[in-house]
Amino acid sequence: YISEASDPRERYLVSNFQQAAKRGRKDKFGLYIITQTPQDIDGEIRKQMNTRIYLGLERDVVESHDVFVPKEVKESVTQFNKGQMVVKQPDVRPVELVGLPVCLTRHNS
Repeated sequence: YISEASDPRERYLVSNFQQAAKRGRKDKFGLYIITQTPQDIDGEIRKQMNTRIYLGLERDVVESHDVFVPKEVKESVTQFNKGQMVVKQPDVRPVELVGLPVCLTRHNS
């Protein structure tokens, strides 16, 4: 959780993530942030993310002003099934990826 830093240690962590996100693209450094609640990520860090992968999201998250969801996928992203996602990059049309109908790996105990 790296949104509202309330103590010095959390502020230090958020500050380092902000610097990495801002300078990383210039230095070809990739920063991956994976979360089920995108609004928990600091806004300055979210602004620096170029490639975004949207899995199924609840309607209230899609409609909130805290999380940017491209208008062309707002409706479909709330109806995704397991394994569906949209990949969005600047100047690239969103692509929907659909999971395979069968499981390729079986994990038995």
